[in-house]
Amino acid sequence: MIMTRIERLQNFLEHNPNDEFSSYALALEYKKIKKINEAVDMLKQCINLNSANLAAYFQLCEIYSTQNEIELLNIYLEKAKIIAKDQNDLKTFNELISLEHEAI
Repeated sequence: MIMTRIERLQNFLEHNPNDEFSSYALALEYKKIKKINEAVDMLKQCINLNSANLAAYFQLCEIYSTQNEIELLNIYLEKAKIIAKDQNDLKTFNELISLEHEAI
């Protein structure tokens, strides 16, 4: 069933490569099945489409945290915290701080 969803999302993106929602959804599907490189690529595509996509930043930070990629984590955490503050999203900001502390 997961492959069917992945194939559907890939098809959506073939027809509309700038579909931010499909890019994000595909990233989450890849993350579920541990295709981390593909998930990272799709999350970065989301960020390229919308530099204020806080959800994509959060997912990317979560991946870098679990992969122990501290340097990349710190780069994206700083950007994500700024976006969370700009969007007045205290919940996500606090979750980002937690990720930061877990990585230390």
